[in-house]
Amino acid sequence: EGIVTITGKGDAPFLGVGSSGSGPGAVKVHLRCANGGTGKFEWIPPGTAQSTAKSIGFTLQGGDWQDISAEIPADAKLGIFRIYVPAQKQPVEIDWIELTLAGKAKRWDF
Repeated sequence: EGIVTITGKGDAPFLGVGSSGSGPGAVKVHLRCANGGTGKFEWIPPGTAQSTAKSIGFTLQGGDWQDISAEIPADAKLGIFRIYVPAQKQPVEIDWIELTLAGKAKRWDF
């Protein structure tokens, strides 16, 4: 119905994608959940361990749809890009995600 609904089974639910694009860049997400919570955008450069991941946190207010965005200060390839959502105790609905790297936008409309 034009959205993806995420219901967490663990304490850190996320969506992820492999990216060959390089930063810096930006990410925008249109989402909602009933009670709100915290999440983060994370990237793991190619050939590095999870422990080297870089991230930027965000706070999602409960209720209506919101646009959350962040600048990605990466200076090389992103590698693995993840969006952690506050879906541990509630479903989170995502309408679309847009990742822009090197001036080129990739958009996922659900």
